[in-house]
Amino acid sequence: MNTDQWLTEHIQVEDGLPSSTVFSLQQDNNGFLWFGTTDGVARFDGYDFKIYRHDGDDINSISNNNAGNLFIDSKNKLWIGTFGGGVNTLDLGTDEITRHPYSNDNSDLKTSPFVQTFLEDSQSNTWIGTPDGLFKFTGEVSKHYKHIENNKNSLIHSRVWSLVESLKGDIFIGTSNGLSKLNPKTDEITNYYLPKHLVVDISSNQFRKLYLIKNKIWIGSSSGLLVFDIKTSQFTSFPLSYNIKVNDLLQVKNTLLVVTTSGLFQFDLLNQSFVFNDNNLWRFLENIDLRQVFMDRSGLLWFASRDTGIYKINPTGGLFRNTKIKQANKKPNELSQKIWTIEFDAEGDTYLGTAKGLYVQKDKHDFSPVLLKNGKPISGRIRTLKWNKNQDLWIGSSDGLFILPNGERIANEVYQPFDILGIKPADIYSIEETHSGELWMSLNNLGILKWHPEKKEAQLLQKYKGVVLTDLNIGKIVEDSEFNVWVTTNLLGLIKFDQDHNMTVYKNEFSDSNSISSDRVRDIYEDPLGEIWVGTARGINIFSHNTNNFRRYRQAGALLDESIYSISGDYKNNIWVSHNFGISHIDTSTNKTQKFKINASIRKDGLSIRAANINSKGKLFFGSNNGLYTFNPNELKACIHYQPTLLLTQVKINNLPLTTGQITKNNNKYELFYNDRALFFQFSALEYNATEQVRYSYKISGVSDEWQDVSDSRSLELKSLKPGQYTLEIRANNSDCRWSEQKLIINIEVHPAWWNLWWVWLIFGSFIILAALTFHYFRSNIIRKRNLELEALVESRTSELLLLNKKLESASQTDFLTGLYNRSGFIEKFNNIPDSVVQGHIVLADIDHFKKINDQFGHMAGDEVLKATSKIMLSLIQKDDFVARWGGEEFIFYISNNTAEEVYLMIEKIRTTIEKSKLIYAEKEIKVTCTFGICQIQSGMELNQSIKAADESMYLGKAKQRNITVVSKEF
Repeated sequence: MNTDQWLTEHIQVEDGLPSSTVFSLQQDNNGFLWFGTTDGVARFDGYDFKIYRHDGDDINSISNNNAGNLFIDSKNKLWIGTFGGGVNTLDLGTDEITRHPYSNDNSDLKTSPFVQTFLEDSQSNTWIGTPDGLFKFTGEVSKHYKHIENNKNSLIHSRVWSLVESLKGDIFIGTSNGLSKLNPKTDEITNYYLPKHLVVDISSNQFRKLYLIKNKIWIGSSSGLLVFDIKTSQFTSFPLSYNIKVNDLLQVKNTLLVVTTSGLFQFDLLNQSFVFNDNNLWRFLENIDLRQVFMDRSGLLWFASRDTGIYKINPTGGLFRNTKIKQANKKPNELSQKIWTIEFDAEGDTYLGTAKGLYVQKDKHDFSPVLLKNGKPISGRIRTLKWNKNQDLWIGSSDGLFILPNGERIANEVYQPFDILGIKPADIYSIEETHSGELWMSLNNLGILKWHPEKKEAQLLQKYKGVVLTDLNIGKIVEDSEFNVWVTTNLLGLIKFDQDHNMTVYKNEFSDSNSISSDRVRDIYEDPLGEIWVGTARGINIFSHNTNNFRRYRQAGALLDESIYSISGDYKNNIWVSHNFGISHIDTSTNKTQKFKINASIRKDGLSIRAANINSKGKLFFGSNNGLYTFNPNELKACIHYQPTLLLTQVKINNLPLTTGQITKNNNKYELFYNDRALFFQFSALEYNATEQVRYSYKISGVSDEWQDVSDSRSLELKSLKPGQYTLEIRANNSDCRWSEQKLIINIEVHPAWWNLWWVWLIFGSFIILAALTFHYFRSNIIRKRNLELEALVESRTSELLLLNKKLESASQTDFLTGLYNRSGFIEKFNNIPDSVVQGHIVLADIDHFKKINDQFGHMAGDEVLKATSKIMLSLIQKDDFVARWGGEEFIFYISNNTAEEVYLMIEKIRTTIEKSKLIYAEKEIKVTCTFGICQIQSGMELNQSIKAADESMYLGKAKQRNITVVSKEF
């Protein structure tokens, strides 16, 4: 096995594991992992643990917490062997635990309280190995085999450590004194003693693990590794350099993993010998007391240990490989692991510019430094490498300029450009050789140095056409196919020099969607079609020579991160984008994207900016502060081999959790009644390789037709659903190709309250009508008598009614929630303005993402947002201005007698005040922003025309980016 790229993750008590001592590992049919520990049994879904412990008051709990032996049979039943409480079985469908009888008096009809191992044979019989012998279990204990003195047809020893079934159906038993074979049909027992010449010490006969490979049984003993040939009944020993206890064995292709009390060893089954590395015995997790190894369905290796928890290992290393820059016979140097730039020569050799000089790797051997004539490495931090037309390698260092001539291994210092200018060699960040043979170099905070080696001319650009070029953090310089020279900066955006020496600066303009998205430009790349891809701190921009404009690459969720570190193109004309902790792939023919995160166990500080390249075979190389990362897209073709199960891990109704049995019985169908206020789901895709890369989302018909991301919580809660039927869809996505999208469909039916049923309303209505008629009959006479009295009161009440009408009229024009005018109130107020005074501006505003606020925090929170926003708006307008709630989350203003500039500043003040305000609801902060549209009322313009223009401006702002004020073209 290639162990160089093994990725190891350590799971401990701090992560939720009930105990640091773990003896057993299993995986059930759904994909849950089960860990047997000295403090109960733990079920693991990749994120959380569910613990099963002993409870003296609950017979549905395990009988003893020391539950170190687990086994899952063909019926998906979990057998739990305890040390002190006998055998328990857990029905994984119902979550019901059965405690099986045990006895301390060596009874033949009950198992021992101490359970060592399990085996299910080809006839579906369960065999239980204990310190008191072997038990055959067929619903109950049916037979008991143990050692009996002077009885040759008894076990060689009563303590049973391990069991295995041969191809012929015989049961082989590893005991504390050798090997026994049981014929289940005849009950005949044959014992095999270890030959004296193979006995190292008194513990050599303790056979702790039996593992069948064809007709040979590999034995992990207390003094090393043995093999027993079933045909010849011969033992062979494979001693290690020191005696160790072998606890478990696992075959992985042609390698046998040997799990011991002193770590992991590899045994080569082809060469029949232990694996060595650099003349030393190969060893992993050295001096750790490992107890079991298990390979899950996705190919991950899990190791149980005594005292140190669980170790999870990805033997493939994942899609990313991490390589340390190591010289032959030398330890890796920390500075040499900081890689700034990467290049390849025609032979495929790799050149790495690091913080400790330039290194080259030939034919996958160790890296060697590129030296100067004095035998010393190139000094400084190597920030950039560039091949010239003669295939010489220009080397930009923090200590100046160097060149490695074609075919040579000795580099030369280059002083000419600095001598011409009379300056010291400077820190060079980028080098570009133009079509005319001129070298352009970006100097750290000094500007741009142009040097023509043949003409021996040099020029330092520190200010050009009025633009200061120093202190801009100039990064990369590139010449495109039309001979324009592009210069990236971290402060001023992107600079272009054309052939006529004209300079254009492209900066971010807040209100211009065709401008570059950020002034912090990280990288630039020209594709084969001549389009310029520009990576910034806020996304990708694509420049077209035809339109002389940028367009922003916008596709929701398409990229792993909006912060771009580098952009490269492969031989298929596809784009690869690096980010801090991963990469994105854009298929330019289909515009489809893929995202790949670096495994958390190796990514550390993440990738470096602009330190990326692709070799001739399409393999991607990335620099970092932690060595070299590589990614081979060709490995993606065969990477889909395991589909995890997406299932519910927890369900609550009214905050009361359902049992596993109830969840299974419901079969993803749930009914709610009028007193059921909340339905909670938690879910997991049982994927253990890189859980942080799994994205979860849901949508529910009739409530939210858009997918809602819940990756952080993996849960959702539905409250106050109206009566009806709903379909809830939950999906899990992995952004790379290790497995395809998984979906879970849940059907929900909400029943109305009994008093809302139609027949109840019919009966209730009939009763009301009958009661009303009866009441009318008896009351008619009384009413006639009182009519005269009431007529006398009419006149006095009339004046009161007139006053009440005025109040009702005011209420009809006021929004009950915010206290602002409503739509009719606004129109009435506007129409009452004298024609000679009507001028000013109409402003429409809309709360951004209001639906998401309602969905995430609830409608009560949405009401609080409306009230808080209204107060801010009302507090910041002038005396003669008024504002109304136009409908939903929209507001309308009338601003009078102000200049256009004053109105814009007033609205901007309202917008920024809302943005900066803090609304706390239910101890959670809700961020609120608004988008505004302004229209100036022109002479002869109707109100509807002004509202329409303001509305169009507002929705233009919504389409652009939200949280913005947009002025109508009519302004």
